[in-house]
Amino acid sequence: MHGVQYWFGPIDQDPPPRHRATGVVWDLPTELVHMTIDCTRMAGIPDAKFLPVLPLAMFWHNAERFDHHEEVYHLLYESGPKAKLRTTGTVRNHAQRCEMHWQATVRTRKDSQAHGAWGLLEDLTSMKSRPPRATLEQTAFRDYLRANGAYLGVIRVPDGSIVRWLTDPPPWIDCTRAPHEVFAPEDRARLAKATAPDDGVVRAINHNNDYTPTRIVLTPYRGCRNNQLAIGRFYRADSTTDRGLRRA
Repeated sequence: MHGVQYWFGPIDQDPPPRHRATGVVWDLPTELVHMTIDCTRMAGIPDAKFLPVLPLAMFWHNAERFDHHEEVYHLLYESGPKAKLRTTGTVRNHAQRCEMHWQATVRTRKDSQAHGAWGLLEDLTSMKSRPPRATLEQTAFRDYLRANGAYLGVIRVPDGSIVRWLTDPPPWIDCTRAPHEVFAPEDRARLAKATAPDDGVVRAINHNNDYTPTRIVLTPYRGCRNNQLAIGRFYRADSTTDRGLRRA
């Protein structure tokens, strides 16, 4: 992806400082985000930790405040070609330990060369454009979950994919894997046919390329128009004996 920044203004006026910007590509068949190293540099992440490809859930993990999940998921998974969305959110800068105001412009594409979307990410942080802060309730809720070792994620039920981590991801799951690799194929199929509220034990991929029994408790994603999203609570299970997750 290549881009050019333009500024239009009076001929006798100097252009303002350029916003930092970078591009990403969403590949729908694999459900992976392809990035340049500039994307992680904008977030203050060291080059040594750069990963050129990430699942959507880990791509969003640096977002401190973002309130348009459903609109983005609908665009990425269900929109036709040339659909467009512009949204903003708060991203944590790991190097400077501050919050940044990012704008994302996403446009879908479906042709012989690509099936997914292109995204332009811009850092709009300035004295005039402060990022929206997390509320006291949001901060307290995250701290409570972290202190109690609880792990929450948003699951797109039709394909059994984790699309957003609401907390730190479970340490026993290799969350950098492609969505179709996170759960054992049989368990992912069961999860895709579940209806929240529900719960059961699945096999989740671990860092040794093996599976760890994991209990998932599904609750409805309130406000979701088509019930395709659910909130999942993740717990390490002793075994896969209690399978659960009844079929819809």
